[in-house]
Amino acid sequence: MKPSYINIRPMGRDIPWPWRRGLQSTLTIPSLSPYYDWTTWIMEDVEPGSTSLVYGTRNHKSIFSTAVRLVGLERLLGDLPPLDPIVEGYLDFNQKLLVRSPVEIDRFIIGDAFADEQGPFVSQDVFHLWLAPAYKRLIALAHQYDALPYLYFGGDISNLLDEVVGLGASSLIYEPIGGMADLHGKEYLDNVNLWEVGL
Repeated sequence: MKPSYINIRPMGRDIPWPWRRGLQSTLTIPSLSPYYDWTTWIMEDVEPGSTSLVYGTRNHKSIFSTAVRLVGLERLLGDLPPLDPIVEGYLDFNQKLLVRSPVEIDRFIIGDAFADEQGPFVSQDVFHLWLAPAYKRLIALAHQYDALPYLYFGGDISNLLDEVVGLGASSLIYEPIGGMADLHGKEYLDNVNLWEVGL
């Protein structure tokens, strides 16, 4: 029987995300740490009667999706601005979580959506030069604290698989659509339309 995954995060209050006021001109996000109580923790997705548990974190890692919310997809892909402001903010939050968590974090889940059912929004070269370094920084943080980095990427990313494998994560969770439906070694996940493959 597979262990039950539990997402752990500190208790938080409302974050004033800039996109609530409309699109902006930069990729600036608020400093996240002050909006959390690092002494009170929430455990999400706990199934009643679970005895074998895996603790993980899935919050504040969606770099591309955050950038789209800030400046819009068209401008983002036209300018390809440096992603460092978002990455730095998410690294700060996640490092604090890994250090202060009351339980050992087993899985460090990086979820993002840089593709749809038709394929990626970026070319292989753009992914390699622009997005991959950002994901690698999050993955390096996971390794630093002995957490297994998992990627949860939606859409048909089949023509970016070589790049995704090269990021250094442990597993990829994906939608079995388009070219992704042909992947081998896949495992059905928790009665939802997602699959997992080791990298």
